Amino acid sequence: MSFDWQLYVSIAAKLLDGQRTNPNPREECLRTSISRYYYGVFCIARNHLKNQGEYLPDKEVHAYLRKVYIQSPNQFYNQIGKNLLKLWNKRRVADYDDDQIISLFDTTAAHQITFNVIQNLKKIGAIGP
Repeated sequence: MSFDWQLYVSIAAKLLDGQRTNPNPREECLRTSISRYYYGVFCIARNHLKNQGEYLPDKEVHAYLRKVYIQSPNQFYNQIGKNLLKLWNKRRVADYDDDQIISLFDTTAAHQITFNVIQNLKKIGAIGP
């Protein structure tokens, strides 16, 4: 049985929920949440393409995957690709830019983008209803 990448999304949501009631949200939790949101939906989208027989390169797989989704004529694929790009940018800031303060607002935005990706992944059959 393969790993269920939706668990990454669930743990990200738990981290975010724990900070929403915290008067002083912990930035490490917010950064980790954004990162897990991205990798959770990225891996679901990646595995969907693999299951469809799509070739995925070993290098630059993140950019390649976004390109495949964005260039698709299917509106749901297209939205997945665009939202993966938004999340990827947020994840890069959260993971690498230690001078940038990550706020509850930033993480809530990542949560909403992730929700949109999941809705579209369901529509294309990448995950169950």
